[in-house]
Amino acid sequence: MWNREHIEKSFNINGKTKEGELTVRQFRVLTFIKNGGMHTVSEISNWFNISKSSMSIMISKLEKNGYLRKEQAPDTDDGRKMYFYLTQKGMTAVAEAEERVLETVAGCFFFG
Repeated sequence: MWNREHIEKSFNINGKTKEGELTVRQFRVLTFIKNGGMHTVSEISNWFNISKSSMSIMISKLEKNGYLRKEQAPDTDDGRKMYFYLTQKGMTAVAEAEERVLETVAGCFFFG
């Protein structure tokens, strides 16, 4: 059965991250950006049904820690918009977290 113990094995769930450790929400946001290309804070906050201010704080922290980079919208778009992309560090962190999740899930089904 998938429970809190399994999630704790894959992610930091208390929000106080150590270097290189992601919370579940951070992982979900990074995965969303990885899979969906460029997004604004508004688009991301709407998708996750999180306030724009809360999402801005999370995005800022992810950017500060080197997981994301931001770029101003192209000239053809609203120049005030900022789009976010995963850095190499962000791609690596997502891949490592995905691997931990797979190992945890596999451990639920295979004994030995």
